[in-house]
Amino acid sequence: GVRVVPGGSSIRDGCYLGNQQFCKLITLNSGTIPVTSTTQIPPNAVGLTIKTASLNIATQSTSGLDLAMNYQRPLGNGTITFSLLGNYLLSAYDSGLAASGATKLVGSLDYTISYPRWSGFLSVQYSGEAFSLFVQERLTSKGTRNASFVEGVNISDNSVPMVAYTDITATYKFSALGAEDEIFFSISNLFNKAPPATATSTSHSLTPTNYSLYDVIGRRFSLGVRFKL
Repeated sequence: GVRVVPGGSSIRDGCYLGNQQFCKLITLNSGTIPVTSTTQIPPNAVGLTIKTASLNIATQSTSGLDLAMNYQRPLGNGTITFSLLGNYLLSAYDSGLAASGATKLVGSLDYTISYPRWSGFLSVQYSGEAFSLFVQERLTSKGTRNASFVEGVNISDNSVPMVAYTDITATYKFSALGAEDEIFFSISNLFNKAPPATATSTSHSLTPTNYSLYDVIGRRFSLGVRFKL
């Protein structure tokens, strides 16, 4: 289970749905009359008290498959390596705070949560005696802004497209003073792919996308030298 501290409205809603852990936090007449159902609360209730407490009432669960593949063979004076690393999400549930059952989260890519159906890295690398080149694709499957929303009812457009980012790194080895050194040049997000919009409300204008899942910086360059002393 997950311990949470629900707010007053969540406690009220939970009691309305029949969760007695929430009802026990509600009293009438300044704490002297316990509540077992919201039907006991009159519209003009006096001395209504809602306490907050840390409760072990929420549950979260996920299941999925991890995949890793690697293939290497000689090519010219070096080797070429193909790699695949990915995850396929079978299920993801969050009971939340209410008693209405678990929420299915697979495919939800909201601005705060990340449950893509699949994601992964696909790469190819050539390694020669002095020169090497690495190209990688970062992939995230398409999904929805909120898997529980109904398009046209809760939101006008609930779709989030598949996103792929390309990274490339070139490395050249050389010797200085008898040591093995190398210089490298990298470009992340080679095609300057913009992140998709994932917000579900205009109130999320400061977080229009999922910052933990998508590249919000854009194309960037790195140049450096590695050396041994």
